[in-house]
Amino acid sequence: MMAQRRPGYTRTEATIAAAADREIVPGILFAALNLSYGFGEVRNYSTGLYLDGSELAFSAAATARLWEGVYLGGEVRYRRGFDALAFGNLTGQAVFLGPTFYATLGKGVSLSGAWNIQAWGQTTGLDPTLDVALFQRQMFKLRLAIDL
Repeated sequence: MMAQRRPGYTRTEATIAAAADREIVPGILFAALNLSYGFGEVRNYSTGLYLDGSELAFSAAATARLWEGVYLGGEVRYRRGFDALAFGNLTGQAVFLGPTFYATLGKGVSLSGAWNIQAWGQTTGLDPTLDVALFQRQMFKLRLAIDL
C-alpha cells in the first residue's frame, strides 16, 4: 500500500497483480498474460470529502527474440475504472495497444520498455472514442534493471 501526501489531500492506494508467461517457440517466441486490481482513496482536506475508486486491468503480450539478448513485441491492455474500492459503478474503460522491448546491456544489466497508446475508450455516459478523463492517452514505461 502506498500513501502520497500533497498540499490539500492525501492519496492511499494498493495494487494486486497476477502474471503468467509461457515460451511458445523455445528460445524465440514468448507470451504473457497479466491481471491487476488496484484500489485507493483520496482525502481532500479542504472539503473533508473522501473519494474511493478501483481499477481492473487485463493485458496480453507476445515477444520475439530478434537476436541474442534483444526482444521486440506487442501488447494489448484493457482497463476499467470504478467508483468504489470493491468495483462499484463503471466510470470508464479503455483499450491500449503498443510495442514492447527488452535488451540485455551486459552482465546483470538490462533495459526494457513499453509504449501503449489509447486506441479506444469510453467515459460512462459519453460517446465511445477515447476516455481521457479517467485514463492517459499514452503510457510509456522504461526500466533499467541492475543485478547487485
